[in-house]
Amino acid sequence: MRTQAQMDAQKKVAQVQRDQAEAKAKAMDKMSVDAQDATDAQEKSAYEVAMAKAEGDAKVALEACEAQSGNAQAACKERANANLEIARSNVKANYPSVN
Repeated sequence: MRTQAQMDAQKKVAQVQRDQAEAKAKAMDKMSVDAQDATDAQEKSAYEVAMAKAEGDAKVALEACEAQSGNAQAACKERANANLEIARSNVKANYPSVN
């Protein structure tokens, strides 16, 4: 036969275990959110780096076009600008969650 003190203690232990489980679940949810935030920040940074590289490459290509003249220069600039648009599209395709 159990005493009232034993039953009270058992109830208290059960409540503490429920509280611990709830606290653990909340902590796991918070960790999950924090991990997702970190992943999002990394992806955004990678997107920005890739976009800056594409724009830098285009700037270098356009500078190289300046050494040409006339139609050759115009064609060179068109190619450089077209390549920039392709590079931007590729970056956006590689990082869809950032767009």
